[in-house]
Amino acid sequence: VSFKDSVSFRISDGSVDEVKVVVSDGALVPDVGKYVAVTGISSCYVDGGRICRLILVRKVGDIVTFQ
Repeated sequence: VSFKDSVSFRISDGSVDEVKVVVSDGALVPDVGKYVAVTGISSCYVDGGRICRLILVRKVGDIVTFQ
């Protein structure tokens, strides 16, 4: 996790761009520096004219944080 706010966070899967993850109601956003596995709906959004990758998390159990 490289960035977080109250409803989303960003992860890197080793590719050029990071992936934005938007959490569902009740899900906790993991802390920066944590390693996570995320399951969700693949989507995208436009940021500054660029199409960016997005994962929409459906339920709390779709985010697994590793120690």
